[in-house]
Amino acid sequence: PCLDDSGLSVPGRVDVYTLPLAAGVNPAFSITNGVNGPTTLAADLSGNLYVANSLNATVTLYQPPFSAASPAVVTLPITSYQVFAIAIGP
Repeated sequence: PCLDDSGLSVPGRVDVYTLPLAAGVNPAFSITNGVNGPTTLAADLSGNLYVANSLNATVTLYQPPFSAASPAVVTLPITSYQVFAIAIGP
C-alpha cells in the first residue's frame, strides 16, 4: 500500500516499483482503479494481486500484467469486520 510520511494509508492508489529497489526510487506506476484506502496486499502463485481496501470494506482482485489502467477484476464486500491481512491458500 501507499503510505504517507506518518505511516497512514493514502486513499486511492497502490504504487508499483521495478526491481531492484533502491532508496529514492519513484514508482513505475500506480494502480488506482477500485483502490480505496489500501491496508494490505497479497499475491497468489498465478501472480494475481489482492488489495484490502479500508475505506469501502472490500478486497479487490487484479490480474497481471499490471499497469496504471489495470481494472479491478473482482471486488468482494467485507461487511462484518475490517481487513488487516490477507492469506492466500493453495
